[in-house]
Order: sequence, then structure tokens, then C-alpha cells
Amino acid sequence: MARFVKWIALFLFLANVISVDASATEKNHLPIENFISPPLIEYGSLSLSPDGNYLAVIVPRNNRSDLVIFDRASMKPVSNITPGKNEYIADYWWVSNRRVIATFAVKEGGLETPSATGELWGIDVDGKNNKYLFGYRGAESTGSHIPDVEKNYASATVLESIADDRNTILIGITPWSFKEIPFMHLARLNVLNGRIVNTGGRLPIRYSNNTLTDHNGNLKWVSGHTAQRYSQLFYRASNAAEWTKVNDQQESNRVIEPIAYSDDNQHIYARVSDDKGPDYLVLLNPVTKSEKLSTHLEPLTAVAVMHF
Repeated sequence: MARFVKWIALFLFLANVISVDASATEKNHLPIENFISPPLIEYGSLSLSPDGNYLAVIVPRNNRSDLVIFDRASMKPVSNITPGKNEYIADYWWVSNRRVIATFAVKEGGLETPSATGELWGIDVDGKNNKYLFGYRGAESTGSHIPDVEKNYASATVLESIADDRNTILIGITPWSFKEIPFMHLARLNVLNGRIVNTGGRLPIRYSNNTLTDHNGNLKWVSGHTAQRYSQLFYRASNAAEWTKVNDQQESNRVIEPIAYSDDNQHIYARVSDDKGPDYLVLLNPVTKSEKLSTHLEPLTAVAVMHF
């Protein structure tokens, strides 16, 4: 692990101080090894802490991957999450300036692509509070590396990653089932001890694929599709309100996907797809359902993934 970390630190340091000369690259062909060797970090995995003082990357290895956190000022590694053999970091989120939550995937049998397990693990930037928070390897497990949390035969999905003043984040919990896919239930997970401190109903659609919270962390929008693969969009005015259907592709012949809230926290930017031409961006009023064509690219930039 130490060797991997040293290479990453050097790589990130050079990336901060060196700019690539495109003309020189064209004249001097890169060696073939650059294209066939495993990457030092997983593509698109670099992310800064909310205050910008730390950065994290996923490090691919032969039979696992690691999440490594660096102090941005010194570019030295300060902590890491290292799963077991054939376990991989599927994704991660900064829940505060000093804490990260990661989810796992496992490669089993002859499967080439790891399968998500729906587990959550948390760690502070200094390596403390390294704790298993949610998943099937809970209280009944005898493994010494699995802390004592409640066992859940379910998958957790992070819906709002920034923790509130109670150290909780909004998650969706999908129970495992061999029958039809269950509805996702809403809950708040304490990112320090793994306790589920508050439930909040369930999503209105079984096959959900996108959710949007407002600037106060309230989940108000969800999109997904029916068993017949028709897209649907739902909205609720508050956590206590009922979900209402805003769009049904089977009726409107359009797909509407929520992207981001406007600065006033009253409207959303949404991407619209139909058979009349290219996708376009609209400013959508959830109360009146009115739409205004928009060319404002800020929300698209805000949710873009930082590729490295």
C-alpha cells in the first residue's frame, strides 16, 4: 500500500505544478505502456473536501481498490480505506470537511465487473472513526474488522451527502428481495455511529434513477421508470406532503430529468428529451408546472464530475 500511495502523491504533486505542452505531445509520441498499463488512480475519482483542504482518490489494485485521502497543502496521504480481497470502492462522498463515506462492490466467481453491495463505511481525514456504518456484515459478524452495528439485508443509496448538524445524511434503503424490486425507503443515517435516526416514507416509484434535494437538504424530486420503461417524474412540496406526478413519458412523449435547484430555491433546472430534436434545458416551476427555456449552464457545471 505504501508504494501505491507514494506514486499517487508524486503524480498529484506533478499535476499541480506542471502544464502539458500540447504541441510537444504531438511531436513526441507517448510510449505504448501509457495506454496499456493500469492507471495510478481511477478515472474521475478525484474529489475535494467541501473546504478544499483535502482531496481523495480511488486507487485500483490487482484484486481490490483503496480510497486514499491527501492533505492538499502538503500532498501527503493522511488516511485510507482498504477493503478486503476482491472488494472495491464503488463510490464515495464527502459528508463534511473532515469525513468521508464510501460504498463497496465485490467481485465474485467469474464475474468481471464487481457487484455493488450497498454497504457504507466512514472515516475521518486523520484516520480516526474508521467505522462500518451500514450493511449485511453487521452485529452478527465475528470478523474483527467489522464494528458492532445493526445487520441490514438491504442496500443503502446516498441521496444527500452533506451531513446536517446532527451528523446525519439522507439515504435510501432498498431491502433485498428475490421477487419484484422493493420500493426504496427514506431514512437519515448517522455518519459517526451508523444509527438510523429518522425515517421519511418511501419513494413513489419502484425503479428510481435520480433524486434532487433543495438547498436545505429536503428531498423533493425523484425520477425513474415504470416496468414498461416509461420515464416518470414526481415532486413533493415538503417531507410531509404526498408525491405528485409532474411528467409521464407515456402521456407527454417527453423525458424530464431534474438537475439542480435555482439560487432562489424555488425553481429547478431540468433536462428535457423528446423526439423533436436535441435535449434542452428548462427552468421548471414545481407549483405551476410552467417551463421556461434556459441557456443557463451553471447547474450543469455544478453537478459535473471532476475528471483527472
